[in-house]
Parts: sequence; C-alpha cells; structure tokens
Amino acid sequence: MYHVYFCRKFIYLLSSLWIIITLTFILMKAVPGDPFNDEQGLRTDIHQTLIKKHGLDQSGINQYLNYLSQLLKGNLGYSLKYQGRSTNQIIQESFPISAQLGFQAIFIALIGGVTLGLIGALKKNKWQDFFILILTAIGTSIPSFILATFLQYIFAIKWGVLPLAQWGNFNQSILPSLSLALLPMAFIARLTRASLIEILKTDYIKAAQAKGLPYYQILYSHALRNALLPVISYLGQLLANILVGSFIIEKIFSIPGLGGWFVNSVLSRDYPVIMGLTLFYSTLLLLSVFIVDIIYSLLDPRIQLIHKELV
Repeated sequence: MYHVYFCRKFIYLLSSLWIIITLTFILMKAVPGDPFNDEQGLRTDIHQTLIKKHGLDQSGINQYLNYLSQLLKGNLGYSLKYQGRSTNQIIQESFPISAQLGFQAIFIALIGGVTLGLIGALKKNKWQDFFILILTAIGTSIPSFILATFLQYIFAIKWGVLPLAQWGNFNQSILPSLSLALLPMAFIARLTRASLIEILKTDYIKAAQAKGLPYYQILYSHALRNALLPVISYLGQLLANILVGSFIIEKIFSIPGLGGWFVNSVLSRDYPVIMGLTLFYSTLLLLSVFIVDIIYSLLDPRIQLIHKELV
C-alpha cells in the first residue's frame, strides 16, 4: 500500500511541474511586446537581429517545444539582459546564499515557535501565555518587510549592534534571518500551543499520569511528540513562506541571492531567467511538500488509509 501511495504522490509532483512550466511559458508570452522594447536607441535592424537570435520570431508552439527540449537537457536558458550568463550559472552562484538565509530562518522559526508554543500551553491562562499570544498575534499580522525595516532601525541605526545590510559573515545574516523567520515562528507557536493543549486533555495522557510516570516523560515522550504532527504538516507551507519572503528580504538587505535576481529579472523582463527561477523555486517547493507528505504518512499511517478510502 505504501509504494502505491508513494508513486501516486510522485506522479502528482511531475504533473504539477509540467503545469507550472506550461503556465509560466504562456504568461510570459502573453505579456505585450518583447524583452528588447525597453532598450533606448535600439535600431530596428539590431532589434530584429536580437529577436531572431533568441528564437523569438518562431511560433509559440515551436518556442514551447524548444523550451521543453532544453529543460530535458538540464538547460534553463540564457539571460537576455546579461550576455553570456545562463540561468544555471545564476542558480549555482546565488542559491547557496539564499539557502543559508532560508535554513537559518527555518531553524529560528521552528526552535522559537515550538518553544513559545510549549511555554504557552504549559502556562495556559497565565501572564506568560497572554504575553506570548500578544506577541504571536503581532507577528502574524505584520508583513515581513515592515518587520525588517523596524529591526534595521532598532538594531542597526539606533543601537548600532548589528550591520544594516550586505552579506558575508554571521553578524550580517542575523537581521535578515530573523526578519524572515518571525512570521512563521509566530504561526508555529500558536499551532504548537493549540495542539499541545488538546493533547494534554486526551485519555492516554491521563492514563500515563495515573500510572505515575514522571511529568517530563509524559510531556516529552507522549504529549509533545504528538503535538508536533501539525507542525510537521506545516513544513511545506513554511518553506513556501520562506521562499516568497526571501524575495523582499534579500532586496531590503542587499543580499546577492536568488531573490534579488528574480526581482531584477521581472523588472527587466528577462524571460528565460524568470521562467528558469520560477521552475527552480517550484521544484524546491513541490519536493519539500512531497517529502513532508511521505514523512507525515510514516509518522501517522492513518493518512495512507484515508487517502486509499478517498481514491
């Protein structure tokens, strides 16, 4: 049964990728004009030469088939604005920076969120709980770019304890990682708190208490482990939030990651880079959701049974 579930999920992943590739291509072609229309003082003959050089004079079907053919070879295309630069090179050079930022933000969000949620559940209806609820309400309601600007003002401009921007050492990564992590951390805290409160009311927790098991053992070996299942199911959405949020955060903090490349390619209508980075980000997101689904089904076999009944 498990291998059927795995294969079905994998087919969904491949189908989703194909749909994303097709829709991205259609949207790029639906934009009026071409990438070279904004070039000032470009002669008509040179403009036509550039159009032909990049195959933009071909029919939409031929361009689509050529694009799929290049994707199957692992070629995501060449930039129209930065001559000689391929999307593969851009990803190879910039993705490690974005990955470091993302991993640090995920680490902060998970550790901070679970810790706050644990404290809130154990101190339910006490001042610690109300304080955490207020913090998490603020964290989930304020956009990350506003939080980033506020953190820059407090820690970099007013107190001068952390760098304002740029990227190169650990100190320069603290503010952007924190700015990116605060919103999902607040959501994880509320999720953990609500889940743990419900788990602590269940019969098997009461039975463990009746057996005289130590409270810390009941909490960490039984309650918290089950309370984290909703957090595990949120990991796919967490990565999506981190990926989308990194676009703005990298721009605010002048980080030379993929987010900056994506924003600049959209502004300059660099279609191959837009499509290549969209495909790359989509693949990361779909793979993460696929892995989370598999892990969750291993931790909770009922997921496979429910899925089998629905099919």
